[in-house]
Amino acid sequence: MTTHPSILVLVPVYNEAAHILAVAKALKEAGFRDMLFINDGSTDGTRALLEEHEIPALHHMINRGQGAAIQTGFDYAKTGKWDAVVTMDGDEQCDAGDISALAQPILDERADMVVGNRFRHQNHVPFRRRVYNFMGSVITWLLSGKFLLDTQSGMRAYSMKAVHTIEIEANGYEFCSDIIRQAGYAKLRIAEVPIRVYYTQASMRKGQSFATGLNTVTKLILRSIMR
Repeated sequence: MTTHPSILVLVPVYNEAAHILAVAKALKEAGFRDMLFINDGSTDGTRALLEEHEIPALHHMINRGQGAAIQTGFDYAKTGKWDAVVTMDGDEQCDAGDISALAQPILDERADMVVGNRFRHQNHVPFRRRVYNFMGSVITWLLSGKFLLDTQSGMRAYSMKAVHTIEIEANGYEFCSDIIRQAGYAKLRIAEVPIRVYYTQASMRKGQSFATGLNTVTKLILRSIMR
């Protein structure tokens, strides 16, 4: 009998009521039934929609940040036995059709962590995002010794070894780089796989600004010094 790999998809969301049903539908249509939405204290009806449509979810009472949401997902993943764990954004930026390719290096035991690279596809990534990402890549390289082209990508795949090894302590945007730093220190194997990304006006209003970028860099440096 043919056995299929089991992949758990974690979707952290904060005030994404306009998108979560489409994201859940896309995951099901792509063949991924093991999904968990982590509602990070949303105030826009996200929780009600998740419950009404019986979409598997865990809920934070207050907004704690995306890093905390993913750690909640990791804690849940540790209770089961999946072949890979994938994280993706809940605002329809990511393509569920990329999950299989993203997880494949994990399934082939060629990597412990795979980062989705938005710059290898014919994606129209805004210039501002490219600049912030390059800055993040340089800082991450200086702190971890690992240079990746897309250190700020939220679409990633992890082996169960990585899930049990990584403890996300950073709640803000610095968690993206901090995970790579931890993986580097633990000598986990890291790979990159091209993914598609779809930007909208709404999604462009979120994410890194110059001010949050400086704050992120400061927090990363402080965390590295304190270890």
